[in-house]
Amino acid sequence: MEETNKFLVTVEEPILVYPETFNSEHTLYLSPLDLQAPLFMYTLYFYKKDNIKSSTDIVFDALKEALQKVLVLYYPAAGRLRHNLETGKPEIECNNQGALLVRATTDARIEELGDPMNTDPELEKFVYKLRPTSGNPVIVTQVTACACGGIVIGFGSRHELFDAFSALQFLSAWGAVTRGTPLSEIPIPSHNRELLKPKQSELSLSQQSLLVMKKFDGIPLLTRADEKKSWEGTVTDFASLGIRPQYVMKVFRLTKEMLDYLKQKAMESGEIEKCSTFDVVTAHAWQARVQSLEMDPFEKVMLRFPVDGRTKIDPPLPPCFIGNVFIMASHACTVSDIRDSSLSSIVKRVQQAKADVKNSYIRNMINALAATQIKALPSFRETTIVTDWTRFPHHLLDFGWGGTIFATQVAMPLLDVIFLTSSSSKDEDLYVRLGLLPNYMEKFEQHFLQIQPETN
Repeated sequence: MEETNKFLVTVEEPILVYPETFNSEHTLYLSPLDLQAPLFMYTLYFYKKDNIKSSTDIVFDALKEALQKVLVLYYPAAGRLRHNLETGKPEIECNNQGALLVRATTDARIEELGDPMNTDPELEKFVYKLRPTSGNPVIVTQVTACACGGIVIGFGSRHELFDAFSALQFLSAWGAVTRGTPLSEIPIPSHNRELLKPKQSELSLSQQSLLVMKKFDGIPLLTRADEKKSWEGTVTDFASLGIRPQYVMKVFRLTKEMLDYLKQKAMESGEIEKCSTFDVVTAHAWQARVQSLEMDPFEKVMLRFPVDGRTKIDPPLPPCFIGNVFIMASHACTVSDIRDSSLSSIVKRVQQAKADVKNSYIRNMINALAATQIKALPSFRETTIVTDWTRFPHHLLDFGWGGTIFATQVAMPLLDVIFLTSSSSKDEDLYVRLGLLPNYMEKFEQHFLQIQPETN
C-alpha cells in the first residue's frame, strides 16, 4: 500500500500467469539489436468507464484467461532472461515460468489522470516495477480499478524482449483474445532473432568497433564500467539513469496551426522539397535544446532518433516479427551549426540522418554492435534523443472497452529523451515531452515557444 497527498493505490499480491499449453523448453537467441537497451520499459493505458460493463472481478479474470492463451503464441514472454555460461551474453530461456499479473485499486479518477499534459511522477504507482535482473519475469502488468469505474493498464516489458512495435503487437493480440477472438485467428508471431545475427565481415573486430565509435566522434562517452557522473550528477549505470529528482518534466502542446507555421517556415527558403511533422519538430526541438544549454560554439553535439528497420532490411523480416529492429539514426555537428542555422538547414540534417538508415547501414551496425567491447552511451548533455510515439496507434488498443483515452510512458530510464505523442487519432495537436534541469528548462521553453502563426 502506498499513500501520498494526491491519491492512494492499493496493490494486491502479484500472481504468475502461465501459458495454457506449455511449449518445449529452449533458449531464444538475442541479436545485437536486442541488447542495445537492457532495461524495463513501462507504459500506461487509460480506459474510461463508459464501455466497461463488467465488474472488476470479471474484467481481471478475463484478462488473466486471455493472457494464458496469448502466452502460448508469445511464449518468450513467459520465460526468463539469463546469461549464457559459455559466451556470457544474455539470452531468453523459454521455460514457461510465467508472466507477472498484478491487481490494484485506487481512489483516483480517470479524468484526473489521463491527460497528455500530465507529467506527475505519481503515475508510476500504476506500474509494478521489477529490477532488470536475471531470474525476474520479463513482462509485468498491473490492472488498476479507479474510483470512477475506469481502468488503468500498466504494462512493463524487458527491452531485450520487445521493441515498441513488438510490444504493441503482443498487447493487441492480448486485447483481441480478451474480446473473444479465437487464438487460431491471431497472427502467428515469429521469434527467430537469428535473422538479425551478425554476418561474416571483411572488417576486423577493431574496424567494426570503430563503426560504432565513429558515430560518437567528439561526443563524450558514459560507460557502465566507470563510476564517473554525468553532467547532471547521475551515476552512469543503466539502473540509475532515471534517478534525477532535480529534473523538471514538461509537456509542450503544439497546435495544428503551430505545426503548419513551422513547416511553412522550413519550406520558405526552398532548401527542402518536403517536410514531415517529425522532421520539423525534431529540428526545432534540437535547436531549442542546444540553445538552452549555452555550450561553447565549437563543441560537438549529436541528434539521435530510433528508426524502424522492418521496412528497410533485406531480406525482409516475417510480417509478425517479434524482437528489436530499431536502429539509432544519428547526426553530429558543432553547436554553432545548430544554434546559428535556419530551420530548413537543420531539417535537412534530420532528413539525411533518416535517409542514411538503409539495409547496408543496418547490417553494418549489427556487426559493429556485436564486435564492439565498449558498452557506452553518448553524454546526455551533448546528445539530443527524439522518439516519435505518434507512429504507434496506442489509442486502438482494445481489451473490450473500446480504445484508450490516452497512453504514456512512465518510469523512463532516460529523462532527457524528447517524446513526441498525440492524444488520439482525431487530435491533430502534437505533445512534446522532455526533462531538463530547471534553469535549462526555462531557457528551452523560451526558445521552443518562439512560434508565432499568422492566426495568433
